[in-house]
This record gives sequence, C-alpha cells and structure tokens, in this order.
Amino acid sequence: MKKIVLTLFFLVMLSKAAYAKDYIVKLKQSEITLFSENDNARKITKDTYVLDELTAKELQKADRTEFICEDVPIELYGESYDDTYYSYQQYEPLMDIPYLRENISKGKGIKVAVIDSGCYSEHPDLEGADIRQGYNYVAENEDTTDTNGHGTNVMGILTAASSNGIGISGIATEATYFPLVVYYNGQGNASHMLKAIYDAVDVYQCDIVNMSLGVEPKSESLIQLITEAVDHASSKGVTIVAAVGNGGGTETVYPAGSDGVIGVGAVNTDMTKASYSRYNSTVDVVTTGKTFSLTNSSNYRSWQGTSEAAPVITGTLTALMGKYGKIDCHAAIKALSADIDSIGKDINTGYGFFMPCEAETFYKNAPVFISPLKVGDNNASSVKLFSSAVNEGTLIF
Repeated sequence: MKKIVLTLFFLVMLSKAAYAKDYIVKLKQSEITLFSENDNARKITKDTYVLDELTAKELQKADRTEFICEDVPIELYGESYDDTYYSYQQYEPLMDIPYLRENISKGKGIKVAVIDSGCYSEHPDLEGADIRQGYNYVAENEDTTDTNGHGTNVMGILTAASSNGIGISGIATEATYFPLVVYYNGQGNASHMLKAIYDAVDVYQCDIVNMSLGVEPKSESLIQLITEAVDHASSKGVTIVAAVGNGGGTETVYPAGSDGVIGVGAVNTDMTKASYSRYNSTVDVVTTGKTFSLTNSSNYRSWQGTSEAAPVITGTLTALMGKYGKIDCHAAIKALSADIDSIGKDINTGYGFFMPCEAETFYKNAPVFISPLKVGDNNASSVKLFSSAVNEGTLIF
C-alpha cells in the first residue's frame, strides 16, 4: 500500500503548476529519503522540502510529516528616493567610520554573506571589491544579477571603494562577500531564505551574514524552521544581522525575531526613533537608516530603511572581526552601544547606538563607559572624531 501511495504523490507533483501556493514540508525522520531522487521537490535540508500545496497536504494526511507550513513571500526593508541629496551616509561621523577604517580594520580575512536581491558587481564604486561567486536560489542558478537594486545598495554600504573620488565609502572594504539571491524579478519566499542561511554557513563558510529582509510567518511551524536555521548558524559561530522591518509598527518579522540574531532598528541623527523603523523586543541595536548608496546600474540614489541600518552594523562588526578575530558579536553590541535616554535595553533602540571604535578599549579588557545619548540633541555635532574626512568627490564626510 505504501508503494501505491508514494506513486500517487509523485504523479500529483507533476501537476504542480495547477497550484499557486508552495508549502514547506518537514518530514518525519522515517521519511527523509522520500524525495532524494525527485527533482520536483526543492530541498532545504535533509528532512525539509518545498512542495506544492496538494502534495504537502496529502503527505500530512498520510502522517508522513512533522508539520507543513505555507511558504510566505520575502519583504525587503529599504526604499529608494529619486532626490540625490535627500540624505548622505549619516552614520559615518556618528560612528566615526573613518577612524574604524584607518586604525582598526577594513575586514580583511572575514567572509560575509549578503542574502538579498543580488549585486551589480560592475558598478564603478565596487571596482576592486572582493565579491565572489554566489548563488540564485529563486532561479536556481549562479546568476546573481541584481534585478531590484536593493542588494547592490546593501553591498555598497559594506564595500564601496573608499577614497576613489566618486560616490560613497564602504565600511569593510577588504572583506570577502558572497551575494546569495533570495529575491529575484520580484519573487522570493521563506524557503529560499532558509536554504541561503544554511548554505552561507555550510557551503560558503561565512563568518557573518547580512539580511536586510525578512518574512512575517503565518504559522509557528515556519518560525520553528527559521529558528532551526539560526541555531545552526550560531552553533557554527556564524553571526546573523537582520533588519527588524519597516512600517513603524510593532509586528515581529523573521529572522530578526529569532533569538541569536542581532536585530537592527533605525534612529534619526538626533536619536529619535525613525518613523519607518519597527519597534519591539527584537531590536538589539540601532544606527541611522538614511543613506546615499549604489543602484543596479552605475548610478547612486538615496535609500531609507532598516535595510540600510543592518549593513552598517554588519560592516562595523566585520571590521572588528578583521582585527580581533571571531568575537562574540552579541557581547560587542551590548558593551559598545550608547544608551539613548533610558539605561538598558528597550523596545525602541535596543541596547542603543553602536559605537564600534570603543572596541579598542573593550578588547584590552579595560572598563568601557560610553556616555548616554539624549533624544533631541544634535549628536552629530558632539561626536568625537579621530580622523580626517574621506574625499569621495561630491560627498565629503
């Protein structure tokens, strides 16, 4: 009887096009070889696959699954603006990024996965960047061309050439980057994101992962799958940094909502909460979310969102790892963030505004005291800068 039922499942899968929804299916351990030879079942892990709705529900009825859940779409948490001078790299003076680059590290030797919409690696401001071959999980090939611009924007914040007379300056320009595409031609689901997390750890052997995107799960089962992927990364010593989402509400998005992920929110330069940033217990740290970055052509434009705040944190942590090795990034966030008004973690700003250059004291095992920042103050004018400006043509920081 089992053989007959199994044959039925495979026949049903051939008509997958008739069903619009995909489902993520976690098989029982006794069934993990069920789809090992079947190309119609997209594999995430050894026991987790993506199937059409009918096949998934038939398997569930036959009691061959731990659970099934709908494969929900990915959201990107950055918006672009046509006004070229809408904003600049506000975080540069506030976090003293020039000093970080010149005196601490540019991230050499650190591998970074950028799980996003790809990268336009031919952008002139990415000339010389160490961007390696990644993978497109939507198209299921090695074409990591950015069809959206979001991923190139993120990559620019991380590794745009510094002091080349054009555009902007990346934070960790000597690190190695792998673009892992989970959003392509307007398409991308949680299953693509899950597979990319596992591959960032196991295939590309990255040290840190940037995720300026997320999903809003419709079930506890999907939350469990995301948590398992995050736990796998943590068990291998890999840090995941993720945007907490836009829209200004309190809803939780994932992977930022998972324990073990550094959730990044956004503030304005006067340390007021950015109206577009979500706020809840998943916010661990904040920085500014308005920036001027790259597009998926040879141009630049203004961007705003927690998508832009996340790579600022990823880039600064990458720089710290370039000098101090495999640090505990969560401990660094807690120790090196300036409280904003109230002491301790809060839902608006987490542990506060990250001050990476204080690491020079922290990693000498010396006491670190970072003065709290006040909401409403012009903090940009009072931040101590240790280095000269970086000349990037029309933009001077």
